[in-house]
Order: sequence, then structure tokens, then C-alpha cells
Amino acid sequence: MPTRGHQIPASVWMSQRMREPLLAQPPDFGAVIRALQQRGISQQDIAEMTSLHQATVSKVALGRNRLTDIDKIINFLAGLGVPQELSPVVLPGARGPLPLREPPLWDRTEDLAADLTSIMASNTTAGALDLAEHALHEVLAAYEADGPTGPMQLARRAVSMRHTLIQLTQGYHPASVRTQLFRLLAQVHAVLGYMAVNAGQHDRADAYCRTALTVALDVADTDTLIWIHGTRSFNDYYKGDYQAAAAHAQQGIALAPQHPQAVRLYTNGLARAQAKLGNPKALDSVQEALRLTDRHGLGPELTPCISLAPYGRARTLANALTVHVLVGDGAGALRREPDVAAAIRGSDAWSRALVGLDIATAQLACDSPEVEQAMALGGQVIADRGTPMIASIYQRCHDLYERACQSWADHPAVRDYGEALHHLDQSPEGLGFRRPRVPTAMEPSHGDAASRTAEGFSRRAVTGSTARMSSPT
Repeated sequence: MPTRGHQIPASVWMSQRMREPLLAQPPDFGAVIRALQQRGISQQDIAEMTSLHQATVSKVALGRNRLTDIDKIINFLAGLGVPQELSPVVLPGARGPLPLREPPLWDRTEDLAADLTSIMASNTTAGALDLAEHALHEVLAAYEADGPTGPMQLARRAVSMRHTLIQLTQGYHPASVRTQLFRLLAQVHAVLGYMAVNAGQHDRADAYCRTALTVALDVADTDTLIWIHGTRSFNDYYKGDYQAAAAHAQQGIALAPQHPQAVRLYTNGLARAQAKLGNPKALDSVQEALRLTDRHGLGPELTPCISLAPYGRARTLANALTVHVLVGDGAGALRREPDVAAAIRGSDAWSRALVGLDIATAQLACDSPEVEQAMALGGQVIADRGTPMIASIYQRCHDLYERACQSWADHPAVRDYGEALHHLDQSPEGLGFRRPRVPTAMEPSHGDAASRTAEGFSRRAVTGSTARMSSPT
């Protein structure tokens, strides 16, 4: 690499890519630095040759600073060995007036060859980005299966990937490489938004999703755009803003109503928000999701919750079951239960816990409620320390208790479940969600403890003071 005292070959300055920024009015020194970098000359090399700080060279290259001090301009041009005929100022050792500078009428063939090399140069390759995408899918595949600490450890990996991709965007790329890079960068931001929802980090989730939208829009990546709108819908849903959740889902669907990714928005985003708003069209949205599933021949498998691929039928049915529970149709939920149960058998603990809690809640909303069985299912989830206590599971444990207290607050099984839930709230995992603790039937009170517990749940449900945080499943 050139160092101070070793000039850049004069032939380098004959390239049109080097001449144009120097002949521009005003000269574009940032473009000169970037063109030299494309030829393998680092910013540190340039700093040593020109007596400028490397930070200054970097800011000029990024367009954040301009060289305006005449001494620094002279040091910059002379240090790089810019020919006097290309220099906008008189350099040391120059004699007589500056020559009249006119661009050549035609480019030389050898200049065109050099410029084509610069145009197609990149600080990454399609193969390297393929490997990065493979790493992202490794994270997604492990996210629901790596046990209680898996989600946080994998979030750290995703954050590291984000920083690596941001560094790659600082270079130059052919259009095809840039599109691939930006698509992957949008997906990493979208995935981090999903992970932040799981952790109850709603503001951070929104920031990740907004960044993902901007990047995906720049390369017109419809698949990722729809996915991002779905995650924004989930984030608003778990903040308790069901109007905004429905609106975001509808925005994503409007991009491509018949797209396979719209299945996820119909069941998770739109149908669940409609159910919370008392909109009778909630089950219609579920039917539309199933229609699209058939139309696109989507597979029968239980797609991972965080998958970037379109949902398989089993995942859609699991979410349909959730919607039936939300609208109070326990019988409808239980009708879907055999298909869903078969799909989740042998799956990760995360999915089994979520579906089990939905089934437990549905058992309380049918004509012949199974209170003891419902509380037993919920208790199994709380007791299973192999299941990650993500926000979705934590919320549904509380939702089950809220529903039970509406009619059976004094039932021994409900009181036992409430005790278990109380201990969960006091655990490090429960405290991380900052949810108001659950009063227990053992606490002294002026009235009946179970009735007071039920009233507390009812009051929080009406005022919305309880944070609704869950995973988009």
C-alpha cells in the first residue's frame, strides 16, 4: 500500500473517475477518497500520505465534512500526488499560471476499462451475503428451541449481524449486490423488532420496524414489507392499541392482498385485533387466511412463529384457535383442537405451551366447562422450567386466570393456579415483564379474597392498565 513519501502512480489520475471530482466546481474530495479506496488504498493510507487525521478522511469520504482550509487542501492534493493540471489550487513547486482545464472530448478505451472495474467493485459479494442469510436462518430456526435463555442469546447474535451489515453498506456495490444487502438488512431489523416485542421492548420494536420499512421500501421488497407490517401490528396489539394493530395489518395486506405472506397478517394481525375490538368479522379474517393457504398450497407443517417464510396450515390453525378463544367461542376452538394438537406433538416447548394455554382457556368458555383440567394445563406450563418465559406465554397464563376468576374464583383449582401464578410473578422471569402482581387467595382482606382477585382482574381488563405483551404466534 502507498505510504507517505510513496506517490500514487500518475496513471491512476488519468481515470475519468478520478478526474471528474477534481475538475468539478467545487471539487469533490470525498469522491476522490472513495475512488482511491476502490483501488485498494485505505483511509489510513490516505491519512498518512496527507497528514490528515483518519477521522477527518472518513468524514470527508462520507460527505459529513468538507475540506475548506487551504493548507489542508494543499496537503491533501500534494500528499496524494495529484497532477497540477487537475489541482484546483497551486501546489508546491508549480511554475506559472494554472493551465486551462477542459475535459477530454472522448474517453480512452483503457480509461473505460478501469472505470468498469470501479463500477463493479464491491466490499462484499453475493456469496458472502448468502452466508450471512444462512446465519440469520440459523438464528430463526433455533429461536424457539434453545430453551429458556435461547431468545436473549439469539437476539445478541442478530444485533451483531445488524452491525456487520451496516458496515457493509458504507461501501460501493453493483445494483444486484446492493439489493441483496438491503433486503437482508431489512430482514435482520424486522427480526429484531419481533424479538423486541417478545421481550416487551415496545419502543425498541417500533424503531427496528421503522428502520426495516425504510430499507425494504428502498429495494421494493414486498415479501419483507408485508412481514414488517405484521410485526408492527403485533407490537401495537401487545401494547393494547387494537385499532392501530388492525390498521397496520390492513396496510400490509393492501400491499398484496393475495400474497402468501398475507396469511400471517389475516390471522395474527387483523383477526386478533378485530376480536379484541368486538368486530364480528374476526372469524371472517380467519377464513380468508385459510382460503389463501389453500390457494397457494402452503404446507401442513407448524411453521416456526418467527419464520420469514409464509405460515404453514398448522400454524394458521393454531392462530385460528386463538381467535376463537378471544371471541368467546370455546366450542369452535375445541373443534379445531384435534388438528392443532396433532401438529404440535413433538414440536418445541414454546408452541406447545401457547396452544395448551389457548385450549385451557377454551375449556372454560364451552357449554360444559372443565375447570380442573383447564387449571391443570395452565399449571403445567408454569411449572415447566424448560419453556422460555417469553411475553406471550406470560400473558396467556394471566389471561387464563382472569377468565377463570370471572366464574370460579372460589374453586380450589383456580385458587391453586393463582398461587402458582403469584410465585411466577415474583420470580426473576416474571419481574422482567413489570406486570402488576396477582393477589393470592391467601392474603388477608376485608372481604372474600377470591372475589377481590376477580374484581382486580376485571378492573385491570377494563382500564387497560395491564400490559398486553405476547409473541406473534
